[in-house]
Amino acid sequence: MKSRHEDHFIGRYIFNDYRINKKLDEGSFGKVYVASNIKTNELFAVKIVSNRMFIILTFYKKNL
Repeated sequence: MKSRHEDHFIGRYIFNDYRINKKLDEGSFGKVYVASNIKTNELFAVKIVSNRMFIILTFYKKNL
């Protein structure tokens, strides 16, 4: 059984090439995660801004 504090995005794949590794931070507009490209192993910061109607994913390449 999952803890209520466990984040359901961690371990998921997005756009078939990126895996969400861990949460970096959380704010009033969403959450920021570290994601890795499964082909190149490059790391990215991914901000997931959620609303009841949609989710927006924005990638920021950065040396993490």
